[in-house]
Amino acid sequence: MELREITYFTEDDETVIDLLVELGVKRSFSKVLVYLLSKPESTIRDIERGANLRQPEVSLATTYLLNRNWISCRAAQGGVKGRPVKRFRPAKPFAEILADIKEQKMEEVRAMMLNVRMLQAHARDCGILKPY
Repeated sequence: MELREITYFTEDDETVIDLLVELGVKRSFSKVLVYLLSKPESTIRDIERGANLRQPEVSLATTYLLNRNWISCRAAQGGVKGRPVKRFRPAKPFAEILADIKEQKMEEVRAMMLNVRMLQAHARDCGILKPY
């Protein structure tokens, strides 16, 4: 039997996870991301144990993070028969991931402000918006 070291979250890691959740990243996605940032080259099983998540949650999170190009995956033969084991690692430094999140939030704010301006213009045209 092979002994493996499992990484668990510190208080600082939990704070980063909470802040990512506040920014709109799902908790399970945040946990997987922070886990991989603290311990690169991890398998799904390592992430499940270290992040205290179930396999479906980890699978959804890794798919989301792979689609955002925040993590990368490679298949590694484990030395035994069967399927190769997928190993995940961060594809970008955290500063670039944070820049991606910032840009997404700025785009959301721009879209909301555009909607507010359109609502003001429409209300003015319809006569709903009247000076008091």
